[in-house]
Amino acid sequence: MRTVAAGGTMLRPALTERLLRAVAARSAAPVHLGAREHLTPRELDVLRLAAAG
Repeated sequence: MRTVAAGGTMLRPALTERLLRAVAARSAAPVHLGAREHLTPRELDVLRLAAAG
């Protein structure tokens, strides 16, 4: 716990590298921004209200 609290890691370096590669591959995937087209007017209202806080 002290290692992690100090900013260290408890993962083996090889596992950390695999994890970072997997995250990087996912974040490079294209994001579909047209999802709004598939929402009902009420769903859009709820989304706007949630975004406004």
